Amino acid sequence: MIEFFDVMFRALTGLKLTFPNLISLTAFFAGGYYFAATTKRLNPLKAVFVLFVAYIIATVLNGLLGVYTLAVVLGFLSNQGVFLTRVLLWAESLAEILFVMRHRAAYEDIRREEGTSNSRAKPEAPRPPPNRPKPRQDDGNKQKSGAGGKARSDGQSSSWKPGPGKSQADIDRCLRILELEPGKTYTQKEIKKAYRRLAMIHHPDLPTGSNDAFVNLGMASDYLAKHV
Repeated sequence: MIEFFDVMFRALTGLKLTFPNLISLTAFFAGGYYFAATTKRLNPLKAVFVLFVAYIIATVLNGLLGVYTLAVVLGFLSNQGVFLTRVLLWAESLAEILFVMRHRAAYEDIRREEGTSNSRAKPEAPRPPPNRPKPRQDDGNKQKSGAGGKARSDGQSSSWKPGPGKSQADIDRCLRILELEPGKTYTQKEIKKAYRRLAMIHHPDLPTGSNDAFVNLGMASDYLAKHV
């Protein structure tokens, strides 16, 4: 039985089945796995560190057998493979990929909301995740004056909701919320693009975020998905 496993191991890896070889392959697999974990939330300093580590890994692997490189790649993909595939299918620009790497939780919320709007079967207005800290309400009074007051007059009030049926007034208001021109005809792709651009600014987890604005964006996107 041991000889059988030795033959299979040698055929797959080109190495003899020994304890040191098993340990080394496991170590390279773990290195790829934990290296993938460092790419989940990137900032400029971490990006430099990741590139430096990637360069060192590539230099080391260059002088080793290909099976060690494969172990690192498999470790990386086991951690991030599904997530990266999903991101690449979702993102339409490098800026969106960088946004995902920096704000993964916000990306998950935006992606989920887009999927809900696309299904046109959304039961209620979008809300931040239940266990997420709520945004501060300190500036509520300030938003009632100046530019904030104007934004609320255009439908950014948390109390506003579109009607159940199709209404040109509600369509125009939803278009204004998405910073699109009322009266013009837009495709679902254009509406989705406008929603995503603003959601990446107003998600409550972001410094520029606003709970009311994010909720209204979701309601506007869903209403337009049903009636435009």
